[in-house]
Amino acid sequence: FFFQAEDGIRDYKVTGVQTCALPIYNRVFRLGEHHAVRVPRRAEAEVLLANEVRWLPSLARTIALPVPVPLRFIERSDLVGGPFAIVRWCTGRPLDLVGSRLGAEGAGPLGEALLSLREPAPADAPTNPYRGVPLEQRDARVRAGLGLLPRRTADRMRARWTDALTA
Repeated sequence: FFFQAEDGIRDYKVTGVQTCALPIYNRVFRLGEHHAVRVPRRAEAEVLLANEVRWLPSLARTIALPVPVPLRFIERSDLVGGPFAIVRWCTGRPLDLVGSRLGAEGAGPLGEALLSLREPAPADAPTNPYRGVPLEQRDARVRAGLGLLPRRTADRMRARWTDALTA
């Protein structure tokens, strides 16, 4: 797996696979020491990747944390069966895997980053049809997913979901 490009990303081999805790939208492959490749897992995620490529550079200017800034976007590739993006590799661990071990030294920078996002989105900001929508729009799909869980777990989660819907 090699890339030829004019922007300094040349002849790198994919050296390993780095996945996020829940790789719902994209598969992430390490590309050399300083880059990664993001490949949509399914067709619905292609537009979401294009949105990331458009908006992450501006977010990176406002957030005081490493951001996987897109360096290159390939709209269509027979190699991966669709689009992909080459991004800057950000060393670290997903927050959901760190949990309560984040500590004060990590909580401060995280809080600062979240505060930097407390501005209204630009009028032309993209929307995600799967996130940031009223919970009622997700109800049927969530309930269908709960049906796949063991009964006791599903019952507890269903009660919490119902509470969230009525809140």
